[in-house]
Amino acid sequence: MSEKPQYGQVVSYIPVKTLNDFYTQKSHVQYIQTLCHGTMMIMDGEVQYSTMDEHRYHYLLTSQTIANKCRNILILGGGDGLAARDLVQCSFIETVTIVDWDEEFVNFCRNLPENRGSLNNPKVKVVYMDALEYLSKNKIKYDSIIFDLPDPDEYDMKKLYLDMLAECIPSLMPNAVITIHTGPASLDENHDAWNFVGQCKKQLDMLGRVPSTFDKVYVPSFSHEWGFITGYLGTTIPKARFRIEDEVLETFYCI
Repeated sequence: MSEKPQYGQVVSYIPVKTLNDFYTQKSHVQYIQTLCHGTMMIMDGEVQYSTMDEHRYHYLLTSQTIANKCRNILILGGGDGLAARDLVQCSFIETVTIVDWDEEFVNFCRNLPENRGSLNNPKVKVVYMDALEYLSKNKIKYDSIIFDLPDPDEYDMKKLYLDMLAECIPSLMPNAVITIHTGPASLDENHDAWNFVGQCKKQLDMLGRVPSTFDKVYVPSFSHEWGFITGYLGTTIPKARFRIEDEVLETFYCI
């Protein structure tokens, strides 16, 4: 089986067993055991995660939120519960709100072993709504907002990310962080994806007193290094992270 073409390539995987394959009102979901990449979640032809390496992606997605000891977190997307899994391990985190528009998908994920029951954790609340609509109506303040949405690989998704960055400002506490994943970070320097990264960084730099940071990690099932940008408001600052290669994440989360 192959992913749909993205970023100038087509990536193929060898399936061993189809564990589930169904359609929600929003998307086509495939949950498949593969020969070399563990169990994979695929939505509308795009790999969402592999159990072999998703911890690498989710560590960078959540590390600055955890390091700055944020307490009330908003995740835009993230209906698989994997980012929430990493957050609820921290004793100081009080609430995690997930905004995902696909209720059927979220309910399927509630019993998946890889999220360790995070979607049923009492700290976690799931709101079934379009993320941009939620931001436009929200009155709650968060000290961390995390973008865990589909890849910004086409014009409409890039525009959505940029619109949400502008719209999320009223939902932020004075001291807060925003982390977004920006797609592959191992593309040719002339690739248009870098223009999108630059636009995101510019918007985030305007929010805080310290420059936003760009980080990346190799995710084998994505066949790329993957990029992340974090913006810092008020007293939040970039914090050093463990090298993902050291695999010491359990220690990191027990704080």
